[in-house]
Amino acid sequence: MSGLNMGIIKELPVRLPDTQVQKNIVELINEITEETRRLEAIYQKKLTALAELKQSLLQKAFSGELTAGNVVPITSAKESSAPPTTDSPAFAAHIMAVAYHWHESRGKNKTFGHVKAQKTLHLVEALSRIDLGRAPVKDAAGPNDFAHMRTAEKWARENDYYEFVQRPEGKRGYDFVKGKRYSEWLARALDAVEPYKSALDRVVSLLMPLDTQKAELVATVYAAWNNLLLDGHKPTEADIVHEARDNWHPDKQRYTRQQFHEAIARLRSHGMVPTGAGKRVTGQESFEL
Repeated sequence: MSGLNMGIIKELPVRLPDTQVQKNIVELINEITEETRRLEAIYQKKLTALAELKQSLLQKAFSGELTAGNVVPITSAKESSAPPTTDSPAFAAHIMAVAYHWHESRGKNKTFGHVKAQKTLHLVEALSRIDLGRAPVKDAAGPNDFAHMRTAEKWARENDYYEFVQRPEGKRGYDFVKGKRYSEWLARALDAVEPYKSALDRVVSLLMPLDTQKAELVATVYAAWNNLLLDGHKPTEADIVHEARDNWHPDKQRYTRQQFHEAIARLRSHGMVPTGAGKRVTGQESFEL
């Protein structure tokens, strides 16, 4: 044809699978990508261990320590330390690292700072019904236990794992910065969080596409909703919005009620309706995130 107009284009048959099939394909690709990243981290850890072994053997060989009498068969390496308990700084650090790792695999790492890290900890703790050792409060940016997160950050920094670095003057927030042992620790992290992978997957899936403001709102709504359930209520959407907006922190007044209704819809669409199993969030404080 010499030309096409919009009328003709709209009538052209385009064969596409239905929306659910497309979503299933995307989920499968995402799962494959995550598994690939996990294997990369494991093999990087093995390469690092082999490099260290080689260096050690060379040093012993040149110093005369390596003789036929002290050579032993090579066996599979075993971790010298037991997996961290869920209420330890190491475990919280691992959750944040794995969440960042999945953000990075989707090119969303620049959106992962203190706010998303804190909301990830809160939601994973609630969904997994585990105790991370947190005592969350009604912060301006949502349910927070900033002191707990700082302790986990300190552990990560001291172990050359990663740290959150404040952005240059004039830019709000913090960036996740990898340490020299990041790949080694990440392999351990993936093993440590494996029993809670389902909950972590759901949390990351919910938060990853969101900006800081929307991530803050969904976590606040979840916590406020859970508080109402703990108090024995059967809250309506209006009750949840009131609790999250008017009975939380003065800063929440800057958001419209519609934004809170949208946060409720996001939680429902991801199958993350609270059951009253999460920790109660109390008090009103404000931390700089």
